[in-house]
Amino acid sequence: MTWMVWLNPPYRYGSEEMRKIFTKENWLQKMLDVEAALAKAHAQVGNIPKEAAEYIASKASIK
Repeated sequence: MTWMVWLNPPYRYGSEEMRKIFTKENWLQKMLDVEAALAKAHAQVGNIPKEAAEYIASKASIK
């Protein structure tokens, strides 16, 4: 379906640099970065232990 091509970011953004930004791996890593940042913020305000935030941040990588 042609509308699926339009919704897929690599087809919407034509430059090589933009295609690298919108790879599945990069998208997933950015989501994990957000999770790590949220965990650290929750630790700062006392919602979770600091050790838990550090553990989450240490595992938030696709590598």
